[in-house]
Amino acid sequence: MNNLNSLLLKRAVIPLLVLLAMSMTGCSMLTGIEQKENSSSGYQESAEGLDLVQLAMVPLDYTEEEKTLLVQAANKAGFNAVYVPSKGLDGEGLIEVIRWEGGLSVMFKHFTIKQSLESPLSENNIKNRTAVKLDIGVAEWVSQGTADPVLYMRLDDVHVVIEPSQTAEQASVEAIADSVVPITESDLSPIEDKLMVDQEYLMALRAANLFLEAWVHRDGEQGALTVTAEVKRLYSEEQLAAYFAGTSNPHHQAYEVTGSEQINDNAYRFKVWMYEHYTGAEVLFDHPEPSYLKVVRTEDEQWLIDELP
Repeated sequence: MNNLNSLLLKRAVIPLLVLLAMSMTGCSMLTGIEQKENSSSGYQESAEGLDLVQLAMVPLDYTEEEKTLLVQAANKAGFNAVYVPSKGLDGEGLIEVIRWEGGLSVMFKHFTIKQSLESPLSENNIKNRTAVKLDIGVAEWVSQGTADPVLYMRLDDVHVVIEPSQTAEQASVEAIADSVVPITESDLSPIEDKLMVDQEYLMALRAANLFLEAWVHRDGEQGALTVTAEVKRLYSEEQLAAYFAGTSNPHHQAYEVTGSEQINDNAYRFKVWMYEHYTGAEVLFDHPEPSYLKVVRTEDEQWLIDELP
């Protein structure tokens, strides 16, 4: 009888222990689920907070020199305006402006914005395109080959492509694109009339320097290489040689380039002072009148002197 009672007691206790274990396990599992949900929620909040930091836009201000550089580069590329963002990520700034055939690139710290008269996208090379609705209009994220996606949009008749750096989020680039505005000559200060120092200007200045070096060294042979066919038509070889040789006393002594202006895309005018000196003379003399040196780009892409000063 005692054995039977013990057996019944054991059979009653075992289910109770199982239920108790299940109850405790259930509580543990529920607590784990709640913790996981809370952890996920916290992660999302952190991620959203990170996005807000990445999307923090600051105004982008351009100096008069930068505006002049942008407008002149755009005009030479055939545009009436250049499109640049008015907002960017913190620490953003203009780094470089590059003009190329039919367009130009404006490089910033976190992205490069390109504009061209013809679409730079190769339809045969496009792997994916996703439309994006912006306040400024419809844009597309376009993937070409193995390259990173770029944001493409059409503003009037201009094709605009924004190439983000690897550190720039797509949402940030879209916010930058929404702030794009045109800069034209009317946005330049009327008192600003600065010459853009680019490859063409430097080539023209180098031609002027070569001409003046030939003049100061009285080198007629070298000087003849610095002038156009038009100059050679107006002056005989003897006259041209005599111009560079000058006289023995006074003789060509020194020169200064003190000013410049752009006539058009193929011509510049330099203001120069060309000094003569009498051997042995130590007395002061009046400053000579300035001369003007016209430098042009010829059909074979040479920069030469088109008028003798």
